[in-house]
Amino acid sequence: MEGVIDRIEGKIAIIELKGSFMMELPKKFLPKGAVEGDVLKFTIEIDKEAKKKRISKISELQKKLLKRK
Repeated sequence: MEGVIDRIEGKIAIIELKGSFMMELPKKFLPKGAVEGDVLKFTIEIDKEAKKKRISKISELQKKLLKRK
């Protein structure tokens, strides 16, 4: 997925994605030196290991809550 930095307003970058969708992104997440007009490439992936950890943590919390009653 690609987007173009349309403008930067204070601490927020306004990114135009394909299809004329606009996205706000905190400026701190931009690559160093990024300016208006720069094309950004985004990669989205599933982190299966992080999901497993979250499920495990939630399960542990549920068990603790059930023991309290």
